[in-house]
Amino acid sequence: MLRSVFTKTIFDRRRGLIGWTMGMAALVVMVIAFYPSIAGQREQLEDLFESYPDSLLALMGVESASDILSPVGYLNSQLFANVVLLIVLIFAIGAGTAATAGEERDGTLDLLLAQPISRTRVLIDKLGSITVMLAGIIAVSFVALVIGGPLASLDVGISGLVAVHFGTLLLALLFATLAMFIGGLTGSRGIALGTTAGIAVIAYFMYGLFPVIDALAPHQDISPFYWLLGENPLANGVPWRWFGQLAGFTALFLAGAIWGFGNRDTGT
Repeated sequence: MLRSVFTKTIFDRRRGLIGWTMGMAALVVMVIAFYPSIAGQREQLEDLFESYPDSLLALMGVESASDILSPVGYLNSQLFANVVLLIVLIFAIGAGTAATAGEERDGTLDLLLAQPISRTRVLIDKLGSITVMLAGIIAVSFVALVIGGPLASLDVGISGLVAVHFGTLLLALLFATLAMFIGGLTGSRGIALGTTAGIAVIAYFMYGLFPVIDALAPHQDISPFYWLLGENPLANGVPWRWFGQLAGFTALFLAGAIWGFGNRDTGT
């Protein structure tokens, strides 16, 4: 019998976790494999990318069309500004929702809270398990790029890869704890999932669209996606100020989840 909420949460999600890691591996390997052929068509593709609007380039994580075909620009546009974030955020929001409102909807919360463990410890163990699972999924991307990147002329340096993957984990944890917070307050899986996903979508488009609207450009740093990608950690290393904000809001949402979940009558 599993002895903690931490280990039980990982055990319960083990099959899904295997699927997520395999999907991440397949995606990253595919992106790496395509780079040599894409780089070989630089002139034709640059003409195509020149026709892209600035807003689309911003959403792809690059400032100009020529950046897309550089190793850093290619990885940002094809991985870190979109699909890698999509994978980890879907997992994080789903896991964060399941940590509070999901247990209640499934009818397992009564059994869990009947054990000699505080609600605060339940949430901390849940977040710990989510962190470990997210780190495992993200580590697959890191290892694939460290090993396969240089083979495809995508050598961007270990420090940059560490920085962008670390930031991706922090962003995922921010939205996981936001889902835990909303789920802990409302007890509704649908509200927690829908609200958190909606905020993530709005924040993403704020990150991409604000820079191309003169009146809004000075406020682009309001989006947590800017905190991750705004100073291009893949090229420039860890932006401690922005990563600190990601960690700070994660702690704030966790505190809110503990307060909301701890004070709400769940019928137990």
